[in-house]
Amino acid sequence: MDRRWWTSWDFRCYKYNPSQTAFVVERCTQAGVRLLFIESICNDPKIIDENLKMKISRSPDYSMFRQRRLLKDIKQRIKNYESVYETLVDEEGLSYIKIINMSSKLEACNVTGVIPRLLIIFVMNLHADQKRKIWICRAGNTTHDPVGDGSAVPYKTEHCALSSSGLKFSQNLAAFVKAQKIEGEYQVWTSTLNRAVKTIGFIAKPGILSTYGALKMVHQGVCYGMSPKVIRNKFPELYKSWQADPFRYRFSGGESYLDVVQRLEPLVVDIEQLSCPILIVTLFVMSQNSLLVFQRITS
Repeated sequence: MDRRWWTSWDFRCYKYNPSQTAFVVERCTQAGVRLLFIESICNDPKIIDENLKMKISRSPDYSMFRQRRLLKDIKQRIKNYESVYETLVDEEGLSYIKIINMSSKLEACNVTGVIPRLLIIFVMNLHADQKRKIWICRAGNTTHDPVGDGSAVPYKTEHCALSSSGLKFSQNLAAFVKAQKIEGEYQVWTSTLNRAVKTIGFIAKPGILSTYGALKMVHQGVCYGMSPKVIRNKFPELYKSWQADPFRYRFSGGESYLDVVQRLEPLVVDIEQLSCPILIVTLFVMSQNSLLVFQRITS
């Protein structure tokens, strides 16, 4: 779809009334664009108050005003919207997903296709919890890690013991978790590699511990265990293809970084669904991908 079409007209559809909805449907139909409405309804006073307080505390636009006055003003605006707003109904024959009280209840109508179904999964996992923390860290160094900054591929280090610096990192990680003074339940996820599991060894109460094969390093297939330098010398053509498209290139019998992103998707959905703090201990590439997702980095 041409983005210029999307930005060429004033798109202000809050579903105030059927006439505005009909306008949007007509424009999208003329452009050959499939349309899916996502409607959020919240009538739980507690959820509304939490969302409004979060909005006020995080927005620089409200920094100069008193919170009590702002809450009163925004709640009045909500009442004004309610007086003219009309909810989506099945009789209109539209495709829509209706979220009620932040995914406490979900309704879907005429939803077909891959992307719309993925959207259902996404909105089911929405929650407003500003207290939740996600910590992502690398596994500790092992006795067989390459010399350097530690960012290189950990060649065949699955079952190696932690090095002295790895043990020190593990102790520091335990001290960090203790300093957070976590109240209630929290979760710890690691890859299935021994080095990742050993990294959390000094945490006194590791919460709910889970290990996932999806958090393992990218598998390089026929070049497994080889450094980039070895690959360049032994397989110059493979190395050239790899460097031409490092994100999508897949070694024979292995996987690409795109494959890694795809196998991480279900875990990301599970993490989004959690309302408790979570510590994720994995390898360098997996940490990079996870941080890109949760810090909303797109390039």
